[in-house]
Amino acid sequence: MSNSVGYKGAVLKVTSNEYMETHGPIVQDRIALGAIRLSNTLNSIFDNKD
Repeated sequence: MSNSVGYKGAVLKVTSNEYMETHGPIVQDRIALGAIRLSNTLNSIFDNKD
């Protein structure tokens, strides 16, 4: 796996392979949960109740 990047505050941080191997599944779960929350929010905004 190549270096992954992320931001901590305003500083770019490179994530190690070891971190991603250990915490990758948690990161993927959190991204999925965020996508579900975003979907629900967008659906409530754009729901046509005509």
